[in-house]
Amino acid sequence: MLVPRILIADDQEMILRALRTLFESTSRFAICGTALNGSEAVLKARELRPDVIILDLAMPVMNGLQAAQEIGRSHPDIPILLYTMSDLPEVRSKAASAGIREVVGKSTASQFLLNAVDRALQKAVPAGPSGGETKIPLAITSSDGNEAGAAQPQQPKAHTIDHKHPEPPKAQSDRPRAL
Repeated sequence: MLVPRILIADDQEMILRALRTLFESTSRFAICGTALNGSEAVLKARELRPDVIILDLAMPVMNGLQAAQEIGRSHPDIPILLYTMSDLPEVRSKAASAGIREVVGKSTASQFLLNAVDRALQKAVPAGPSGGETKIPLAITSSDGNEAGAAQPQQPKAHTIDHKHPEPPKAQSDRPRAL
């Protein structure tokens, strides 16, 4: 079974090593390449054709937003994530305009980045009301771990128990029977 291949671009080698360790420790992903700037990421994306690309925002030569736009022109099918310390609303908006699938703050737990990569690898969401497949909506993850942004699929609200105002007891026929 082939594991998804990830290209990571960050100008800090310590971050590159940490991300390589994170992804390869799960045995679910392989790092096919790394880049120290946006221009190098564009070249490696063309050469390596990864399944997902993770870009830092602030890099020399070409920043992550510029690299995402360039990669998107030649490989619009490769999902791109922005992994950054600058996940302000303005950055998230510019990231969405650049074709970035999701923004993950570097200050979040590593599981948020792993989850973002899993979401990026999903090619389509379940069929909508029209019966056809729909594209994955843009999801933006903030540094506090909350997901926000436009076009999020509506999740059914979970039933919660209000301990101050409990529901009345169910009728006998509604209760589960012991076997």
